[in-house]
Amino acid sequence: MKGSVCLLCALVVVGCQSMAWVQYHVPTGKEAAMKGRLSEIAQTHGLSDRTETSLVPDIILYFVVGDRSFTDLGARRWNDKVIVDLQFRCAGLGGKTFDAMKPKVLGALRELYGGEVTEITERSELIPLHWEEPVQPGATEQ
Repeated sequence: MKGSVCLLCALVVVGCQSMAWVQYHVPTGKEAAMKGRLSEIAQTHGLSDRTETSLVPDIILYFVVGDRSFTDLGARRWNDKVIVDLQFRCAGLGGKTFDAMKPKVLGALRELYGGEVTEITERSELIPLHWEEPVQPGATEQ
């Protein structure tokens, strides 16, 4: 019993690390309409627009809420398609924003692209995010 209480206390203090990530692949050509629809969904759920500060190349939009525990929604161009990333990472308990946004994002994409939306949830099939390191003022390239 004493060991169970200590384990429970440790879990409450440390929290748990959980993550959810879904990608939607859509064809290029409707980025402006998609950006408008997804921006509206993100703002409705309290996410802040951080597109201008994103280090991801070819970013279309990037919204986030939270810090150590967060939900983010981004869209980027990748080869001949657009990838929409909806992610959730938790340092404790949570995930309600991710769960509420997921059907809305998929619905908005299906309205715009019909049957051309591919939903990816298997981690081995996700196209990872790559970003560029910012250039420091006064730095020289080698």
